[in-house]
Amino acid sequence: MFCAEAAPGLHLSAVVAAELRIGAANAREHRALEEEVLAPYMRRNRVLSPSARSWEVLGNTLSTLREQEGLQTNHDLALNRPGKTIPPLRKAG
Repeated sequence: MFCAEAAPGLHLSAVVAAELRIGAANAREHRALEEEVLAPYMRRNRVLSPSARSWEVLGNTLSTLREQEGLQTNHDLALNRPGKTIPPLRKAG
């Protein structure tokens, strides 16, 4: 199995972990996610968080794309929720 063989070198992004948590539809899914997926990374201190500088660069880049290219972003945090349509980043017009 790939994960078992690759585990010593795997890390998890804190951003991805947050997105996975948002996608847990109920307490049972949330508990399973925490115990089976996230906990092994947490125990091994293998969760990577973007630096403040990384977020600054991202924000400035998206702002520039919005201004120069007409990029539209969606601020709805209800990702992966039934009944919610989250359009992808797209060019206006």
